[in-house]
Amino acid sequence: MTDQELKEVLAGFAAENAAGFAALREAQTRTEKVVAAHTQSIKDSRTELISSKEEVTGMGKSQGMVAEDFFYNSLSHDPTVAGIHYDSVTRGLERSKHGKSTEIDILLENGNCLAMTEVKHRVRAKDIVQVQKTLASFRDFFPQYKGYKVYAGIAGFSFDDGVVSQAHEQGFFVLKRKGDLLEVDAQGMRAF
Repeated sequence: MTDQELKEVLAGFAAENAAGFAALREAQTRTEKVVAAHTQSIKDSRTELISSKEEVTGMGKSQGMVAEDFFYNSLSHDPTVAGIHYDSVTRGLERSKHGKSTEIDILLENGNCLAMTEVKHRVRAKDIVQVQKTLASFRDFFPQYKGYKVYAGIAGFSFDDGVVSQAHEQGFFVLKRKGDLLEVDAQGMRAF
């Protein structure tokens, strides 16, 4: 092969490489645009997901507030649970002590008895555990009720399967919505 032929072959390779690199740069530019569009789409989807989560959380809180309003208003109208009449009905009692805190949704009192009530829109097994924990620490957070009989219960518009039985086994009363009325189920209720 002559020098001239070698130069022509190399010039051909150089032209092919230049065309290949140009095509590669063009493909890379298109890929970068697609990646940028997908990245923006993911950011937009994430923003929408966060917004949706906030809306769902807000709806859950609203449903809980509706349930609390219903049971508070019902018990204020007729402050009787399992045949025990109460003189006062208090809502949203919160206490903090030693870096810990507790909240009681509704507390009924009559001078020697209390009915501590946890309210949920839908009652699940974990809510019974919550009542147990609140009950276990109750006298520590509320020492003014030292000599009182304390009844504990759960109130809700709906209950997961087996939860009512679980509440009864723990000695808790159950408050259910019955139309526009309140139904008291005190099977197995005992003072603590």
